[in-house]
Amino acid sequence: MKLRHVTLALAVLLGWAAQAEEQKFVIDPVHSGLSFRIRHLYTMFPGRINSFSGAITCDTNDLARMKVRGAADMSTVDTANGDRDKHLRSADFFNVEKYPTATFESAKVIPGPDQGLTIRGTMTFHGVRADVTFAGKVLGYGVDMKGVQRVGFHGAGTLDRTAFGVVYNAALSNGVSMLGNEVELMLDIEAVEAASLPGESPRTLGAQLQQNKEALSFPLLSDTQGNTLRAYKLLYTIPAEMKKIYKERFGIDLEEYNGPGHWELPVTATYVIGTDGTIAAGLVDLDYTKRMEPADILQALKSLKR
Repeated sequence: MKLRHVTLALAVLLGWAAQAEEQKFVIDPVHSGLSFRIRHLYTMFPGRINSFSGAITCDTNDLARMKVRGAADMSTVDTANGDRDKHLRSADFFNVEKYPTATFESAKVIPGPDQGLTIRGTMTFHGVRADVTFAGKVLGYGVDMKGVQRVGFHGAGTLDRTAFGVVYNAALSNGVSMLGNEVELMLDIEAVEAASLPGESPRTLGAQLQQNKEALSFPLLSDTQGNTLRAYKLLYTIPAEMKKIYKERFGIDLEEYNGPGHWELPVTATYVIGTDGTIAAGLVDLDYTKRMEPADILQALKSLKR
């Protein structure tokens, strides 16, 4: 299997700042986009993947040490047409029930002239795993309005979908196929400097390992009795009358995840706590879609160093 002519340009947001230390950046989903185009009949038709994540670790003085990892939720394909999106999620195309995620992980980065790069790694998509190569160029990075380091990426490439086992098509009476096999990829990515922030879950370690088959980019602690979360008043106990609904309607038995007698769910929260126990910043919200901005977390972390 091959990934043909993939060009990845790592674009500057705010100019080059040479540093000798290795830094880690994570994709800022609010300011990033992953889109594609494919021929349909006699024109090119666009779409996008709305949910994806990734991390880049690099030393700007030694680009050979760069590491890239990314994952895309293929169930979030969006072509502005519900029926077509449903078809793309089906077994005819992405088969998201069986293969919900596409991933890429670099294995080797070869620096070239004029900040050029050749990135070799493994892509897994539609259940097919293959070595692929990206060609790119680093243009620089810098700070944003809050003083946080950011890096911008723009990428474009072409891959053969049939090489990944996505072969659905139809022929017209004139012999022209309904769909092309080549898919153009466009990446517009903004990544922000990351800190090593652990997550915490009331799940048992075994349940976490079973549910998180893809490697996480952050440490996840197992608070099996919920003692820490309970101390911060971040546990919600499921009412007795709701347990039957969870089991029968949703097929969820929280005791299998959290341990016997623990019908509890964590409340979404982020805390930045100093070594003296002082909370420098935090956000708690019952709406799990609302999270603390990465830039605000980094600012709070930096304030603890002063």
